[in-house]
Amino acid sequence: MRGIVLFAVVFLLIGGGFAYLAGEDKGYVLISFWGYTLETSFWFAALMGLVGLSIFYCVIRVFNILVLAPKTIRFWNNERIRKRALFTAMEGLVEYTQGNWGKSEKLLKGSLKDSKHRIIHYLAMARAAQEQGKSEECDSLLATALNECPKHELAIYLTQAQIQLDRGMYEQALATLVRARELAPNHRFLLKLQSTAYLKLKDWVHLKNLLPELKKRKALTDSEINTLERRITKSFLTDKMQALSKSSDKEKAYNELQRFWRSLPMSMQSDARTVIHYVNFLRQVGQEGQAERVIRHFLHDEWVDKLVYLYGQIKGDDVARQLLEAERWLQERPHSAVLMLTLGRLCLANQLWGKAREYFEISLRLDQNAEIYGEMCRLLGHLGEYEKSNQYFRQAVAMMTDGLPDLPMPKPRSGVGEFEFDPEL
Repeated sequence: MRGIVLFAVVFLLIGGGFAYLAGEDKGYVLISFWGYTLETSFWFAALMGLVGLSIFYCVIRVFNILVLAPKTIRFWNNERIRKRALFTAMEGLVEYTQGNWGKSEKLLKGSLKDSKHRIIHYLAMARAAQEQGKSEECDSLLATALNECPKHELAIYLTQAQIQLDRGMYEQALATLVRARELAPNHRFLLKLQSTAYLKLKDWVHLKNLLPELKKRKALTDSEINTLERRITKSFLTDKMQALSKSSDKEKAYNELQRFWRSLPMSMQSDARTVIHYVNFLRQVGQEGQAERVIRHFLHDEWVDKLVYLYGQIKGDDVARQLLEAERWLQERPHSAVLMLTLGRLCLANQLWGKAREYFEISLRLDQNAEIYGEMCRLLGHLGEYEKSNQYFRQAVAMMTDGLPDLPMPKPRSGVGEFEFDPEL
């Protein structure tokens, strides 16, 4: 509309200009054609020429409108259909994020035909079908997506692998991820899924080989990497111990365990949970002296209650020196109940009965638990203090259970307490 108005204004201006010039100097034009002669003023001829051009332009415009109208209508209609499909697809994706799988699948399927991004529809529909337990439909949608959208092969493989992991099909998921990795060997999410598949399969060897790539590509967080390293190390230690436990040569088994431990990275050798597993395995192969040294060296750098607790259960090469070492820790940990329990046990190992009793009593004041009560019960029973031993025994039992109900009991025999101490406790 603005173009037409502009054209009219220009036309009027030019016409007015011609009229003015014609009044000043009419000019003369003579046209002879096939025996016909036309004489007129120059400005009238120019005006007729402009009128003719304008009529020609209008005819061309009308012709174009009539010829191109079907195409224009089709374009407008296609745009309307495309916008409607896009709106429906967006509704389907919103329903998908809200967990309305059936409604989401229906909306996405309804807008699939007119969508320019069919891959999104196929992948979301496949996941929605999987969530509804329609495994065959899910697989069919993924196969169709791979056939119709081959340039999105990686996205299809990743979706398929996630679905296979959800189904517990770990080997199939791993095979899918191997194909996907040929397309994108450094893809972070792909590497994370691959580590999950290896973890589910307990394939520790391949998982250990994948670990450097996981670190390099930052496919996992530092916390996840540390957890994974611990699990790998624990599994290798467990497998190694199971193999070594079948060996009749304990010395050979110990040497192999040592070689494996030295092959671990320092981050694992300084990890408390890994050290605890290692110490337990050393005890299994009869190397309590080495276990004591490992704990002692570790506790110089980091205090871990579990290792302090184990220190009191280990009989090292020199139990007197072991007790002195633990007593040095009192300077920094004077209120540690677990240290007092450990010191009490080390005093028992050195046959220092009175000192052991003192440490156990201090430990009880700091933290009352059934294990310390049990130690007091056992020690006092051997010292002949049966009545106090019985008291500690009852307290230990009460802490290990919800307590015994208040019920009638037979009268104790003459000269015997309520509980007759068993010297083997």
